[in-house]
Amino acid sequence: MSYRVSISKDIRDQIRNLPRNIKAIAKQHIIALGENPRPPQSKELIGHSNYYRIWLTARYRLVWHVIDED
Repeated sequence: MSYRVSISKDIRDQIRNLPRNIKAIAKQHIIALGENPRPPQSKELIGHSNYYRIWLTARYRLVWHVIDED
């Protein structure tokens, strides 16, 4: 099963402004979310159902929301 990944304009702008190496890592993870929206290295945010995060580096993290019904 594959998932549709939607990225708002605000988030695209934030990704565009990341350092080049971090931007490449973020793009790889975003593409992979289309196949597995809950990768093993991700963690669900406490108190926020169906929101997950993964650290890109010690300073940057990627946070996303999974909507299974869509």
